[in-house]
Amino acid sequence: MHLGEIRTLYAALDQDLDEARRLQQAQLQDRFRRFGPVEVSLWLRASGPIGGDMVGCFPVNDKVIGVFGLDVSGHGVASAMIAARVAGILSAATPDQNIALTRLEDGSLRALSPDMAAVRLNKMILNEIRSDRYFTLCLGFLSLATGRMRMVQAGHPHPMILRADGRVDLVGRGGLPIGLVREAAYSSFDIHFAPGDRMLVYSDGLTECPDPSGTALGEAGLARVLRDNAGLRGPAFLAAIEDGVTRFSGGKALPDDASAVVIDCLGPG
Repeated sequence: MHLGEIRTLYAALDQDLDEARRLQQAQLQDRFRRFGPVEVSLWLRASGPIGGDMVGCFPVNDKVIGVFGLDVSGHGVASAMIAARVAGILSAATPDQNIALTRLEDGSLRALSPDMAAVRLNKMILNEIRSDRYFTLCLGFLSLATGRMRMVQAGHPHPMILRADGRVDLVGRGGLPIGLVREAAYSSFDIHFAPGDRMLVYSDGLTECPDPSGTALGEAGLARVLRDNAGLRGPAFLAAIEDGVTRFSGGKALPDDASAVVIDCLGPG
């Protein structure tokens, strides 16, 4: 193959990757949404042209919303395709195909228990996608009226809750990633939000970000960044988180894909 042909081939690959990146980012058109007393903000940063992280939120009905963050193993096109597939399944665009929802006889939608949704996703990726990739996941359903969230954690980092009094709580039960063990079982846990509380669901691209000496930010470092920016909300808060992590790294690009969902409880809970 001549040098000119190689250049043409690489140019075509770069164009395809750029288009894939735009399509991936297009899945996050609604990076900020308000659902009554709750605000949800989304953030995604790939370490390369495209990544295997994805975050999202969707209304179940006028009383409940769903939120999720996922991180597919590996990098590149294969990981990004699985992330897009799973995010599409957990989309509000096609609620009847959303694996985490069920439609009742009266036509209304109801959320499944998150652990049941995780079991369904585990079977799907093992039986339908049949890839050697797996992914970590946090999926939760939040009642807008009560401030109660039921969530499953499948290998994803422990979500952090910045309480109104400045305390940071780590929540969750760990759990196996999705697509790793065929008969994996999952368990849900409950969280209660009070007015002024904020939850951060994030991928390990944030906590594993190293400083110039190679020391990772870790959970304690990320909690410190949360507290330092407690006065900000929504996209401004996420931008400050990104800035804080970038400064910790010495200005270097994140070495791994990173993503985050922020849930702000503004009203009674």
